[in-house]
Amino acid sequence: MAISTRSRPLQLDMSERIRWIISQKLMMEHERNMDYLLGLIAFMAWINVQPGSKPFFCFYTQLAIALVYDLGLTKELSKFSTPLLYWKSIGLNNPYSAVSPPRTMEERRTVLAAYLLSATVASFVKKMDSMRWTKHMDDCLDVLEKSKVIPNDRTLIAMVRMQLIHDEAISIYSPRDTMGWAAPPPTLYIKALYSKLHAVYQALAPEVKANDIVTCRLHDTELAIHESAISQAHSPTNFPNTQRLEALFACLNSIKSWFDLALVIPLSTCPDYGLTFFAQMSHCAINLHRLQTMDDPIWDIATARTIIDLPQVLEKLAVRCTVAADLATASPNDNEEFTFVRAAKMLRMMKSFWEKEMTERMAKARREATGLPTPATQGTSVPLDGVELADFDGELLDDEWFAHVFTPMDL
Repeated sequence: MAISTRSRPLQLDMSERIRWIISQKLMMEHERNMDYLLGLIAFMAWINVQPGSKPFFCFYTQLAIALVYDLGLTKELSKFSTPLLYWKSIGLNNPYSAVSPPRTMEERRTVLAAYLLSATVASFVKKMDSMRWTKHMDDCLDVLEKSKVIPNDRTLIAMVRMQLIHDEAISIYSPRDTMGWAAPPPTLYIKALYSKLHAVYQALAPEVKANDIVTCRLHDTELAIHESAISQAHSPTNFPNTQRLEALFACLNSIKSWFDLALVIPLSTCPDYGLTFFAQMSHCAINLHRLQTMDDPIWDIATARTIIDLPQVLEKLAVRCTVAADLATASPNDNEEFTFVRAAKMLRMMKSFWEKEMTERMAKARREATGLPTPATQGTSVPLDGVELADFDGELLDDEWFAHVFTPMDL
């Protein structure tokens, strides 16, 4: 009800009720069961429509992970046998001596959903690590894939498999312990992960491929795979210019494909956008900004802008957020504190800032080419809705900043 209702007052009331249940039942009374875990995962998956003022984003996600471990969902039931000597010492027979039943399908889906949620939050706010992947979770994927009981299982499987590749791609940035050996070039990982991703995608059923959520995940993962080319940490010696240029264009094309799809999803579904959608949106928008402002001799910013223009994209997103606010609330008076209303305002603010920034960069490049001096007004700020655009540093507008825009609380 807190997720699906179109009444903002009811949503506020239900959200407060959910928080009370979490604090009372989970924290005070130490209740542990599947119903609480499933409810918490659903609540967090659409956290962007929930009210709030204090940080609870990472806290609730970590609480969901704790429930997963308390319920033992990351391992087979047979792995929880307590040493026989313990039971003998207290005069009882080992209750786990009998053959344990297999995990239920609901338990398997839940542990995979918890992993997907934690990985999404970890990449969005960058204040925590995702839940550790286990061999049993691999088994859960295989069992669900073979069962074919619920059609949506195939969508969940596709999302999880792509998220695993996304996590592998992120590890490209991490320092590697090569034990004195020469580190493999980034292009080696890029080719391997790209092939792995498309092998996963090609194996999907046609109806799963037709799912917009799955296709958006595909393009976002493609971006993550090639994203290392944007990082300034790579020197020409370990990332040759030709291969880096190919990777940069791959990033740009993946971003364009994501926005081309996201901006034609029916407007009636806008209020149903969840956390995953906004995490991907931030990932694509931030990297598009980097591609259209980066100072690199091998990269042509003007050409990048002809392929996809960032200010136009932000304006279209703002329009869709405005529509979402109108569709998601029953009363016009409810809109003032609604996430989509705030998001539309901030997207237009970012559009003005980035448009000004990109214009100044291109003008600077032309002046440098002709030897003209920089005007005295260069770099001054322009107020927008009472906010100085100079307060928004382009380097600080990252995924965490987007998380502030599309979630209701301070992170």
